[in-house]
Amino acid sequence: MNGTDALKRYLVFGCSLFLCALGIALVTNARLGTTPITSVPYVLSLLSGLSLGMLTLLVNMVFVVLQMCVMREGLSRKYLVQLPVVMVFSVFIDIAMALTRPLPLDGYPLQMGAVIVGSAILGLGIAFEIVCQVGILPGEGLVVAIAYRTRLMVGNVKTLFDCGHVVAAVILSLVFAGAVLGLREGTVVSALLVGNFVRLSGPLAQRATRLWET
Repeated sequence: MNGTDALKRYLVFGCSLFLCALGIALVTNARLGTTPITSVPYVLSLLSGLSLGMLTLLVNMVFVVLQMCVMREGLSRKYLVQLPVVMVFSVFIDIAMALTRPLPLDGYPLQMGAVIVGSAILGLGIAFEIVCQVGILPGEGLVVAIAYRTRLMVGNVKTLFDCGHVVAAVILSLVFAGAVLGLREGTVVSALLVGNFVRLSGPLAQRATRLWET
């Protein structure tokens, strides 16, 4: 792959991260919950007052450490390269949250519509992120590490990982606020839809690889 093709791949990867952030922000600002993968950062954000992007960065740094523990390895390049990826992603989340916050999402039909559209955008972003094969977010890296160690299918580990996120978010909000924060039916809808949208977006994302294969 020459320099021009590599640049195209990285640009598409950057766009995929922004699409993921935009999808998360749209679901979250619909005020019907948030996506499962951002449930812990979102609850921590509500409890602390820090931005969702900042808490996403901090939580994902913990995921990098957990990856090293699961793989029983020290800090190496494959873990270090995840840090700039999640830093960019976290900045994109805060930008997307600011862009989508003023949207007139009054009324339940519009809110649920935003959840569905946001889930579709998130699924599209994940599909493009996968085909780029440039980098991986620490949360996904931890899923792969656990799957490797347990010999379980990545998809099954991902489902359990997302469920664990939601359970942890519920526990955190109950312990520190005495009520469930930031988790509603939109979280369930997003959990059910995102994987399907990733699958539907796969062919489109695969066609995008022609940008750096021709």
